[in-house]
Amino acid sequence: MLLSKLRIPDDDDCADSLAASVHAILRAAGSDASCADLGAALGLSLLTVATGRDDDCVGDWPACGRDAFLIQASALFGLRLREVHPPDAARGLAGSAEFAQHFEASYRPIVRNALDNAQAVIAWQGWPEPSGNSWGVITATSADGIGLAGANLASEGRVVPLVGSPVQLYVAEDLIPQVPPVATLLYTAASNARHALSGALGERLGAVTGPAVYERWAARVARMAACPGCGDGSGRCHARLAEAIGLARRSAISFWRRHCGHAAEEVRPLIDMLVGQCQAEADVLDTVSAESGAGLTPSTTQSCGALASAIDDLRDIEQSISDVIVELADRLEAVFGT
Repeated sequence: MLLSKLRIPDDDDCADSLAASVHAILRAAGSDASCADLGAALGLSLLTVATGRDDDCVGDWPACGRDAFLIQASALFGLRLREVHPPDAARGLAGSAEFAQHFEASYRPIVRNALDNAQAVIAWQGWPEPSGNSWGVITATSADGIGLAGANLASEGRVVPLVGSPVQLYVAEDLIPQVPPVATLLYTAASNARHALSGALGERLGAVTGPAVYERWAARVARMAACPGCGDGSGRCHARLAEAIGLARRSAISFWRRHCGHAAEEVRPLIDMLVGQCQAEADVLDTVSAESGAGLTPSTTQSCGALASAIDDLRDIEQSISDVIVELADRLEAVFGT
């Protein structure tokens, strides 16, 4: 792979930073896989997640636990990844002086060795703001020959230097692009979504996933206080969270609509139902994002009430999505014998 050619465009169809990173690597090798297919296979388009902490920013919740299915899902498209450490080991490493030292001594040599062998490295965190909590792809050493550099969604097609130590790394060891069978892709998407929505994924990552996220979100709103993570009191943190979930649901809609006609006839009504529920959730999230982003202040009773009511609706929709996904995954498993 020619790493100097790898870029991540700012593409509305690939708004998730991890999916965009994998997509960029696949595209550099000639793959025409879609971001919607990647997002679904990675379990991202139906993943709703909150951290298990009470002092963080709700706007940062969507960055948590995104690589839970990364290795297995990437393999469907011909990309073989090697993790530096398991996803759950990355918890609590950000801002740790000890980890920064460990990165320099142990992980930087791994990255440099990968680059010497023309292997891209997917990295979480360490990027310049506003992408400090995002995923990107390390493709080169920085201009000084010492640091590391690469691309992410916010780099606008440019190579940018890392400014911190990534807490998770995946080396792209081998890539022979392939197209997964539709049956496998559909079952993988449904199965990974079922796992995330059930809450089992959250237990492993020390986080909350699925409908329970909305209960946690409502509890934050009920405090009627500024965000404990970033100190913002304008509601824009809530807007960021709503926007991220909404973009994910629209990716899910794109995926399931695109492949519905290729699915067994008996599961198509379930897919239609799923698409409708994702659309309903995305519509509510769009409203929350627009109103919160315009200054829907969570420190006022009226604003809190409006936001809390919307979150209640979202929780109910998410539960309906979870119920459909469970049945859909079971049906696909039975139909395709996966």
